[in-house]
Amino acid sequence: MIILCGIKHCGKSTIGKNLSEKLNLTFVDVDEEIEKIAGKSCRDLYRQDGKEAFMKAEAKACKNIAENPLYENAVVATGGGICDNQEALDFLTTGKGGQETKLFYVDIEEEIAFKRIQHNMEKTGSWPGWIPKDMYDDLETIKGLFHNFYTERTKKYKSLCSVIVPVENGDSEKASDFILGL
Repeated sequence: MIILCGIKHCGKSTIGKNLSEKLNLTFVDVDEEIEKIAGKSCRDLYRQDGKEAFMKAEAKACKNIAENPLYENAVVATGGGICDNQEALDFLTTGKGGQETKLFYVDIEEEIAFKRIQHNMEKTGSWPGWIPKDMYDDLETIKGLFHNFYTERTKKYKSLCSVIVPVENGDSEKASDFILGL
């Protein structure tokens, strides 16, 4: 199992779909599995029910993935916050039947990640759940929050993952090729 980790909008799903096609493996997105369990979007689950409920749903989704024979040989795109959910990570990394798993950290530049998150906000009308609504109009404060968030998450992912995948200039195709080259 290939498990892609990284900050929100770093390209995990794009890279995962690309890899699954090239390697003829199943692709699974943890966020989509969470939404099936919760019956609502990940953003709504986090905002309406709180971080703890989200993390429980994430752990359940990862358990379901790990126990599903269809995903035994799969490329898995995790959510951006899985680095804070040890139970979910444990389900994915221990797997069923001792299958080999590798955690890949999809490492995108901070500026590009922020631009992607900002673009998504312009499209959807809301920032990620960890940005309070009363700050939506204060772009400089949001950039500062994101910088701290990015720095903290980068450290966590680098300590958790066995392979760091550079996403230079936001190029997911090159990142996919980097993994294939391994």
